[in-house]
Parts: sequence; structure tokens; C-alpha cells
Amino acid sequence: MVASKGAVAIVGEWGSVSNCDLASRVKHAYFYAQQCRLHSMVPVWWDDGGLAGNGFGLLNRKASPLSWQFPTVVAALVAGANAANFGTEVAPSNEIKNSLSSGLLVKAGIITYALHKSSLVSLRLFDMQGKVMTDLVKSNQSAGNYEVKLPTKGISSGNYILEFKAGNNFLTKRVNVL
Repeated sequence: MVASKGAVAIVGEWGSVSNCDLASRVKHAYFYAQQCRLHSMVPVWWDDGGLAGNGFGLLNRKASPLSWQFPTVVAALVAGANAANFGTEVAPSNEIKNSLSSGLLVKAGIITYALHKSSLVSLRLFDMQGKVMTDLVKSNQSAGNYEVKLPTKGISSGNYILEFKAGNNFLTKRVNVL
């Protein structure tokens, strides 16, 4: 295997065009990124700048500040690549509103969220290389409001990714720990 010899295969120039339906693009991005990582390859989306028609663009280069034209596709890419790292398969969905009512808020080291319905909830903290730093929550939770404290032990200052899963829905958020 190439990865076992210290080399990594990079799969570049792949993607799905803008005129495909968004749900199919999200599923494709998740599955392709996950499969690349499961086979020790690095997926690199081909962003040709085209945001309509047959374009492969994700980043809106004309926006000020720059912004993602298709943030759900980007989130699916990241989640798919990360899912392979810890051996779980989670179908992407941009319908997280069905389970999560208020988003994932982080303030002063406290993570808050509210669930509309009972769900199996997972909340993980990753470093920027995709390594799981800690599992904050992994349990069935009923509808309601929740607070989780970010750990201080073993976590140095820097940027991290919070991954929240409720049922088959997921949400990621970048967190800066000071």
C-alpha cells in the first residue's frame, strides 16, 4: 500500500457540476471524500470558479469577503473525509433543522444546542489534522436544551473542529481555543 511507505495518493480534479440538484451533490461529495480516505487517498475538489451551469465552483470569489456558494457541499466533503478517520458512516443531510433547533453555539467554553426531537447525539472535538481529541457526548438525548463544557485538560490553544451529529444529520463548526 502506498500510504504504508510514507506516500499519499491525491485524487484531484473531481466534483459535480453546479446544475446538478444540491442533495445529489452533497451525497456525492460525502461519499467520494469518504471513499478516498478509506483507501488512504486525499480528495481534492476541482473548483474551476464556475458557480452555475456546468461549473464545479464552491467558493464565490466575487463575494467580499470570500464565501462558500455551496456550504452544504463543503460541509459534506469535510464530514466524509473525517468519517473515514474514525470508521463511521453517516449519511449527509442538509435537513439538520429537523433535529437541531438553535444551531451549535460556543461561547466562553460552553457548547449549547437544543434538539427538536429525541436523537442519538454525538459531539466530538477534532484537531485540524482530523484526529479526534475527545468525545464530548455520545448518547441518546430527548428533545430539550443542552450545555457541554469544552475540556481544558489535554487541549492546547489553537483551532479545532466540533462535529455534531443528531441521528443521520451532522453539523461542523470551527472553534478557536485560547
